[in-house]
Amino acid sequence: MLLRPSPFWRSLALVVCALALLLPLSGCGGGGHTVTIPITAATPPVGTGLLVAQPGWTVNFPTRTLAPRKWTVLVYLNAANNLEPFGTQNVNQMEQVGSTNDVNVVVQWKRLGGTFDPAGGSWTDTRRYYITHDVETGKVNSPLISQNGSVDMGKPQSLQEFVQWGVAAFPAEHYCLVLWNHGAGWRAATRSALTSPTRGISYDTATGSHIETIEIPGAIDISSAGLKWDLVAMDASLMQMAEVTYEMRAKTRFLVGSEESPPGAGYPYDTILADLTGAPTEDGRALGQQFAQDMLDRYGPNADTTQSVLDMSQLDSVRSSIDQLGSALLAAEPAWGTQIATARSQSEFYGHGDSLYTAYKDLTDYLDELTQTHSTGSPFVNDPGVLTAVASVRNALGNAILFNVHGSQHPNSHGLSLYIPSPSQYQSVELDQASGFGQPYPSLSFAKDAPNWASFLKNGTF
Repeated sequence: MLLRPSPFWRSLALVVCALALLLPLSGCGGGGHTVTIPITAATPPVGTGLLVAQPGWTVNFPTRTLAPRKWTVLVYLNAANNLEPFGTQNVNQMEQVGSTNDVNVVVQWKRLGGTFDPAGGSWTDTRRYYITHDVETGKVNSPLISQNGSVDMGKPQSLQEFVQWGVAAFPAEHYCLVLWNHGAGWRAATRSALTSPTRGISYDTATGSHIETIEIPGAIDISSAGLKWDLVAMDASLMQMAEVTYEMRAKTRFLVGSEESPPGAGYPYDTILADLTGAPTEDGRALGQQFAQDMLDRYGPNADTTQSVLDMSQLDSVRSSIDQLGSALLAAEPAWGTQIATARSQSEFYGHGDSLYTAYKDLTDYLDELTQTHSTGSPFVNDPGVLTAVASVRNALGNAILFNVHGSQHPNSHGLSLYIPSPSQYQSVELDQASGFGQPYPSLSFAKDAPNWASFLKNGTF
């Protein structure tokens, strides 16, 4: 676990800002940002609109629709696994800033009753908190809105119910959703021991379930309220890959996440929320860049941090160009199969060397390996169809990847990974996925909409 800096100075700064707001013509915060007063009340703000029901929940504070704010940040925090201690840590970080008159911060949080986090308390249910400003770092003091002892946070229905309630009760000009948990890219992976847990996005150890990649779009959909996420942040491992992001392309304008497995403590919510509350008029792209940059700043330039921000409107072009590449590679295999295999093996990969994820390759680095110039002066795979397809993918990626940062341990990370297994890896994974834990690759929207790429993976021989 990496130690976080002491919150003392940030807490002091927030106090100074709050005091400054009481004085005429005074302000606080860098870059000319307007600083809003943190909400420090022991209860959530009282809305005057319609009552937003929470069926099945024990409600401590009934939620009536608030007046719209600039931003609502909803955090789906599934700590019912060995990440439990970091859940408590992250919620305390959120409290270092808290909600303001411009920003709502609301968390749905599940734990394992202190199995991995004895200091965090013994509660085992699922709870909803309205995050308020609090400088006590060892205890969560935000008001508890409601609780429920039977929520499976590994079910897409649970996520859907949370986001529908959250956007109804806390309207805003902009919405951000954070998915907090283990991640495993497009697939899940079966593990035998709790100390090395089964992985999948939003894996719930208490129930043994997780949300499938193909279930994410329906789970986060808020179109029934006429809304679309301005930003989705994946505080989870290995999720910034073409197959995963493509599933969400119609649900959010921007997406921020990691090609690699980030440290357990994940995003630094204290600095991210300080940035947001200091500039609440920013859009989803700017907030995504803050998530990414603050992550790199927290863990340092020598870490294995990878973060990127995607323009989701460009992912259809990315998919189409990759499909073209698949067709070209399959056609070029008889003459260039050995070189194609070598390019694959030499590309930047993720999962800290875990064999389950070494087929997750940085897409841009793969293109570089395919086209690197030999001592002869010719490209490594000197096939006209492949070279044309590579240029098309590069162009699409240039439009889709808006911002990318990485630590020195991943020098060849450019912002989006792709599943590029060897033929034997592909067959092995398909057999594993057929056991019922996680969807097979052909079930993905990406595979269906890029059939030539899927055919290259299935039928390639090198």
